Amino acid sequence: MKHFMFIDESGTFNNIDDRYYVISGIVSNDVDGLNKLQKDIEIEIRNGQNTNKEMKASHISDSHKAKFVQALLANKYHVYSVIMDKNVLKEKNGIRLSEFSAYNYIFEKLVSLVLEDNLIKKSDDLCLKVDYRSVIKEFENDLASLLILDFYYQVHRIDVEYLDSKISRPIQLADYVSNTIFGYFNNENEAYTFVPLFDNIKKCLVPENLLYD
Repeated sequence: MKHFMFIDESGTFNNIDDRYYVISGIVSNDVDGLNKLQKDIEIEIRNGQNTNKEMKASHISDSHKAKFVQALLANKYHVYSVIMDKNVLKEKNGIRLSEFSAYNYIFEKLVSLVLEDNLIKKSDDLCLKVDYRSVIKEFENDLASLLILDFYYQVHRIDVEYLDSKISRPIQLADYVSNTIFGYFNNENEAYTFVPLFDNIKKCLVPENLLYD
């Protein structure tokens, strides 16, 4: 069986104003269902007017972002997030974690969360569909190779495909998840309180000292 995980992030490693970086994934074989969920809520938010312009999480209200996230969870979609404390990138005891290593690490953690959930069998395939803007261009091939090596014995096949989020409604949904969590950890915004099922997201916090202990 082939499973899809749609991935997007919020934050950047080089923005010193925000402490946390968030990456989120939605795992499902029901791609049509994800497309319909995103489209229906978007039309509702736009007061019945459909448009080809992407509805970015950073351009809508906390309550609207929360509406998408709540609908995902209410419909039993599997949602995962990794939150990284960017202080992990600061030099400590003469050691500094590179952005390349940090980026690979959070992707490994995200895939690990899914595999730990026993959703995917060893005989299954996992295809990661990632917003191409979430990936530093020169890291693309390295990331795919790393994940194949890391999870060689846990899945039959793992692929990474890079897409523009404006043509992928499921990736847009991952954007709403990441941005909601990002806003809470960095600004303690209200979107968190609008999602009663928020605890159903499988989350992992990477603390600033984790990689140095």
